[in-house]
Amino acid sequence: MEKKIERTDVDEVRRELNRAGRRMTPQRAAVLAALDSCPIHPTAEDIYAIVVKDIPRISLGTIYRNLQVLVAEGYANRLPAREGSHRYDRVVAAHHHIVCRECSRIVDIHLEDDPDLRRRVEEQSGFAVRSHRTEFEGVCEKCSPEDGAG
Repeated sequence: MEKKIERTDVDEVRRELNRAGRRMTPQRAAVLAALDSCPIHPTAEDIYAIVVKDIPRISLGTIYRNLQVLVAEGYANRLPAREGSHRYDRVVAAHHHIVCRECSRIVDIHLEDDPDLRRRVEEQSGFAVRSHRTEFEGVCEKCSPEDGAG
């Protein structure tokens, strides 16, 4: 079941985790806060670099375990690894991404759902579509040649 939650505040996540039989540990709260503070789609290593400043003895393994819980409970999404590590997205409501082919930067794209496309996919595949993900590729403004060529 896909949760339609966008950047739920920590208190709400704490209540929901408690209902699911999980605790909001200080480490989990720090991972969630770091994920919220990132304007990019960070890797676990990016999150570790933020959290370790406040919790010096935290391990990268703890970061991964807490990200796994947040993904399993629907408070973050794990994006497939392109080159290197998986990236994480705190926006869990349906949306799409565009990825820079040069630097792998990921940007959220919010488009209206196309029910006709979903219907056609279901008819063609025989599947009952529950969710979908669309990813566009391109070159971001930072990686584009300044003269516009290419």
